[in-house]
Amino acid sequence: IGLKVNDARRWIDLKVTTFQPSELAKVAVILYFSTIISRKPGIIKENMPFLLNCMLPLGLICGLTAIEPSLSAAMAIALAAVGVLYFGGIKFKLFYPYLGFGLLAVAGLMIAEPWRLDRFNVFLGKGGYDYQISQSLLAIGTGGIFGRGLGNGKQKYLFLPELQNDFIFANIAEEFGFIGCLLVLGLFAFVIWRGFQIAQKSQDTFAYLYTSSVMLLLAFQVLVNVGVAAAIIPVTGMALPFISAGGSSMVILFAMMGPILNISRNVDLGKKLEQNRKPVLNKKKIVR
Repeated sequence: IGLKVNDARRWIDLKVTTFQPSELAKVAVILYFSTIISRKPGIIKENMPFLLNCMLPLGLICGLTAIEPSLSAAMAIALAAVGVLYFGGIKFKLFYPYLGFGLLAVAGLMIAEPWRLDRFNVFLGKGGYDYQISQSLLAIGTGGIFGRGLGNGKQKYLFLPELQNDFIFANIAEEFGFIGCLLVLGLFAFVIWRGFQIAQKSQDTFAYLYTSSVMLLLAFQVLVNVGVAAAIIPVTGMALPFISAGGSSMVILFAMMGPILNISRNVDLGKKLEQNRKPVLNKKKIVR
């Protein structure tokens, strides 16, 4: 049932549309980890068996995602889970063995798939010519301060492959320039900052874990997408949240933001109730 596109089976063909399971895995992992930790707060601090029970299903999900192949999605899923554990109060000394195993797995996948190693060598300047990165940097450079103007970019005429997905930030830079890039990054920064503010003000453990982890995942995806377009990190497939084309990514992102909106409303409602609460008379001070 897997649909093969560009030598990768990352989609399920539903006949009327396609769906990317790795996007669903991101929110599923956050919901699962947030739920089990919120039921017993503090359980993971010194509980090695509990952590092992968390890592086994996570390893299976990340492994299946990595062999699609989609290493960037696997890393995003792992980060989402680690985020929940971190915000839940994990002792990092318990996590070191799993971190080491994860790094070895990534290294093994890079060695097993020559094209991954080639991308890394090109990034380090030891390989050949990377057409996508060259065109992306050309788009960013020609955008200047104010850009070419909406719709006036040249790279969208099939010069830069995957412009609508992994390299959408290059198109933003070309058409809206440095000012447009600052505006987009500023909006992302505001959303992420606001999300962490909501998490901090929430009185519910699940709400805190869920919101914080979603914001961490959102920040990771933004940094990876922008980093790839600007040649700061090796080329990998990562959509720019809310902007890149992709129905699965867009639907899951809005689904993840929905509960956060509800949490925000409850936080604001609680604040208003606290402000409007009338003081209770101290009966001992009432003189009859």
